Amino acid sequence: MSKSPDSTATTPLLTAKQAAARLNVSTTTIYALCNSGRLPHYRFGVGRGTLRFRQDDLEVFVEMSYVEPGVNKLPVTARRRQPSLKGLKLLADCVQ
Repeated sequence: MSKSPDSTATTPLLTAKQAAARLNVSTTTIYALCNSGRLPHYRFGVGRGTLRFRQDDLEVFVEMSYVEPGVNKLPVTARRRQPSLKGLKLLADCVQ
C-alpha cells in the first residue's frame, strides 16, 4: 500500500503505544504485526529505529482483519507433546 509523501504531512503519526491503544492490543502485538508485514508502518532512525503509524492504515487493517462467522476457520492445532527422554543416555554414562 503506497502512500504519497503529502498524505502524512497533515496527519499526525502515532507511536506504537498509541496504535496499540487504538486497536486495544498490546505493543508486543503491534511489533509482531509489523515484523510479519501485516501492519503498514514507518521506521525512522538507525538500527531498529522508531515506528510510527497512520490512523488511516490502522482503520484499513481493522477492516481487513474482519472474519465472517463460519468462514476462514483456523485449524485447531494439536497439543504439543512433551519430548520423551526415553532412550537417552546420560552424558556421564557416555564419557569414560
